[in-house]
Amino acid sequence: MTLPIPATWKGIGWLRDIVVHGGRAWAVGGAVRDLLLALPARDLDVVVGGMPRAMLREILLRHGAVDEVGADFAVFKWREREGGTAVDVALPRKERSTGPGHRDYEVQGEPDLAIEEDLARRDFTINAIAVELPSGDLVDPLGGRHDLEEGLLRAAGVPLERFREDPLRVLRGAGFVARFELVVDEATRAAMTEAAPLLETVAAERMASELIKLLSCSMRPSLGLRLLFDVGAMRWLVPELMAGVGFDQKSPHHHLPVDEHTLLTVDEAAARSDDIVVRMAALLHDVAKPSSFSEYPNREGRVVGHFHGHEREGARMARRAMSRLRISSAPGFPRGGVGEVLALVRHHLVYLRADASDRALRRFLTRVGSLKRMRRLLLLHRADRAAHAGGEEDAAIDLLEARIEELAHDMPLSPHDLALRGGELVSLLGLRGPTVGLAQRWLMGEVIDGRLPNDRRSLLKAAKRWAAGDAGSW
Repeated sequence: MTLPIPATWKGIGWLRDIVVHGGRAWAVGGAVRDLLLALPARDLDVVVGGMPRAMLREILLRHGAVDEVGADFAVFKWREREGGTAVDVALPRKERSTGPGHRDYEVQGEPDLAIEEDLARRDFTINAIAVELPSGDLVDPLGGRHDLEEGLLRAAGVPLERFREDPLRVLRGAGFVARFELVVDEATRAAMTEAAPLLETVAAERMASELIKLLSCSMRPSLGLRLLFDVGAMRWLVPELMAGVGFDQKSPHHHLPVDEHTLLTVDEAAARSDDIVVRMAALLHDVAKPSSFSEYPNREGRVVGHFHGHEREGARMARRAMSRLRISSAPGFPRGGVGEVLALVRHHLVYLRADASDRALRRFLTRVGSLKRMRRLLLLHRADRAAHAGGEEDAAIDLLEARIEELAHDMPLSPHDLALRGGELVSLLGLRGPTVGLAQRWLMGEVIDGRLPNDRRSLLKAAKRWAAGDAGSW
């Protein structure tokens, strides 16, 4: 079978030099998989055989900048110019076991190794496909194209060996299940289950990166997350979520156990936003429900479940989980994102109705802290409500959001937004230390409740009366 080659691949100048000097080049991995799925071309990985490493490096240098990132097995990052998009270029590689442990493997680049042998060491059959450049001839020794067509995730070769080589492949496989909506074949699932405890040896940052990709790159993250629960990997990734598995909420508002409600909320969040902060908050928003559970009769005498304070405890548990995974430094997670997730978890119980008073809406908006965060919070609220029994009409939340947007216009959301600065309270009124903060909070309350306009003259006059102890007569 021959595939049409994207023009951007054909335009790589060094491909002709490779062929002229007796070498052969193949596009491999995810780029080929996505090409078969008619998805936009991703980062390109190329395997070059039939020439020694030194010659390959020399050819690449003629056409751009080269960084050698894997000296032992000859992996180069080539860029046409500094700062340009990188192409990973490698010799064919094979692995040799050097001991009984899952880390006891040696990877070697061998110029004369057949491309089929290189593909045999890859993680899953859907990634073990190559396309020769520039001819477009398909090389598919493990049937990866067929597995793609059948929607099947299957480990390349002996499944348990693949996961022992790198236990992170358990998480990566779950990401593929979510992104491409695949079914895992039985042997691969069994190997994932056996290999899951090896995740204990994987660096937290690597696991965080896979979790972020799983949440970010799919419209149905629940498919991959459910797999992680089922094979036992979630115990090593986010163990805080394990208590929710099968946990009956005993509530007329919740028809699903905590774990199933959480996964449905994540999918509902993904349907509404591609914001990783909102999706991560959806995953963690009910993490403390099992530990906060109590039950007692309602007005009708029916015993129902309650989760008082689970949003506060949930924020603490979410902080521990994200700190352990070092989410803040993971690729693809925004600066300040951890704090935003914690705020969403802490405030995710939005009790306000669209007919709430202006004062109540202003107070809540101030507690949330910013209009951007409030918008994220309402996205999470929509997702959470959609995952409840019966859901909730979006129209009611639309009206609530419209009122908040209107009220937020020119409204101070923190002391920094006041027209009178903290430094002026010091220089003009002589306030010091904690008294400055107390004055600012009082001024904020007066402005939010509509008793004081947010202009410097009015604020300064009110602050003078407050400092003189005469605020009560204002």
